[in-house]
Amino acid sequence: DVLHTLCYELGRLAVDLQGVPQEHDALLLLGEMAAYLSDWYPPCSEVAHKFARTAQQTAHSLEQQGAQPERQCHLRMVAILCYRNGPPLSVDGAGDLLKLMVRVKHETSLRPLPSPGLLTSCQAVMARRCSDLVEAARHSPGLLTDAAASVLPHIPRGLHWQQLQHGGQGACSFQAEAVGVRDAQWDAGYQQAPGQKGHPPLFPAVHHHQQQQHEQEQQQQERELR
Repeated sequence: DVLHTLCYELGRLAVDLQGVPQEHDALLLLGEMAAYLSDWYPPCSEVAHKFARTAQQTAHSLEQQGAQPERQCHLRMVAILCYRNGPPLSVDGAGDLLKLMVRVKHETSLRPLPSPGLLTSCQAVMARRCSDLVEAARHSPGLLTDAAASVLPHIPRGLHWQQLQHGGQGACSFQAEAVGVRDAQWDAGYQQAPGQKGHPPLFPAVHHHQQQQHEQEQQQQERELR
């Protein structure tokens, strides 16, 4: 069987590339190929996710070394593209994809995009996987907290997430308030009506507002003026 053989060979290459993480272009090409084939041969989905994990691990290794931030971002986008096709995502798969997107969103806000074309492709993946992500977030809302914590490590862990509504329908957007923290909010989502044309913003976009901290800063400024 041709598809079985292709899946086997791609799986073998996925294992081989775990020992040669510098082959970034090969990760992108083979990971996307495995993702594409998984629509016709579901076992290829797990192979695609192996390529994604290799890209993630390489990015993490570079981060631990404090090296090549642009390459780290590129590798995380490569990992996202490995989730383009295939069966519905598991809860763990959805959690990994959310964390990747949050990291990419954060990193691209700090420096110029290393690969603008890849970012557009990542947006398409997130749009395609929107229903999987929403379903996972409904059943395991802690995924959203974990994703936000990947760039905001000091956020409260007991966030209560609620799906936002748009036109009487559930939107691909969630909001949470931290119990015991005055006016603290984290928004995560597309902020786009279902069916609206064009690529939505990256999911999730995380914003942190603390009124109490703002008031303290104002009071400090007033004291300094005196």
